[in-house]
Amino acid sequence: MDRTIKELTRGFSYKAAARREWIDDAEAKLDLIFPQDYKDFLAYSNGAEGRAGKSYLKLFSLDRILKVRDLYLNYAIQSKLILFGNDGATWSYAFDSKSKPAVIVGVDPIAMDIDPPKYYADTLAGFLQYLFKDK
Repeated sequence: MDRTIKELTRGFSYKAAARREWIDDAEAKLDLIFPQDYKDFLAYSNGAEGRAGKSYLKLFSLDRILKVRDLYLNYAIQSKLILFGNDGATWSYAFDSKSKPAVIVGVDPIAMDIDPPKYYADTLAGFLQYLFKDK
């Protein structure tokens, strides 16, 4: 795992690693390409949660990403947004799969079809650095 990501997620509760074939399968099912550092993170921890600066961050497991996508299937197909985490309250984080590899954006899950997504970063490391600087 990237040193920057490891440092920024220190203190997180990690999960068991995802196998590379699970990651490849999820990309195929979701029709997206994850940022490489996110794939490397999944190979270390298939989901995690903890404090990211003053924010709370929950990163979903691959199974949870697929289940959430199914809940929002009609919207996900139209928008190409794939939810992969949240702040534990009112804000969700998604991959915008219109970009290859996908970029990371923030969305209000209740108003996803009304409010445009907020761009955060092209990589997991950039996203985590944003969260640490944002608050």
